[in-house]
Amino acid sequence: MRQIIPFDRLSAAFYNEETGLVVSRWVRSDVAEPHVGKGYWAELKGSSLEPILRTGRPRIINNLETYLVAHPDSRNTMRSCATE
Repeated sequence: MRQIIPFDRLSAAFYNEETGLVVSRWVRSDVAEPHVGKGYWAELKGSSLEPILRTGRPRIINNLETYLVAHPDSRNTMRSCATE
């Protein structure tokens, strides 16, 4: 994947319309300490992940530390910084 998109952290999750949950299926990270990994789930409604499905555009965060300072309540972003 790095040959196509340079990244420090990258994840893929799937949305289940029946449950309203987003479930992490693939996570890669250069972070030394994992927080959560494959299998992490969260409700889509009201989350920072909701605009991804609504717009069909990926969420790219160029500087995670700066983003988290501006969005300290973004639980899904903090948790997506994980390895398997």
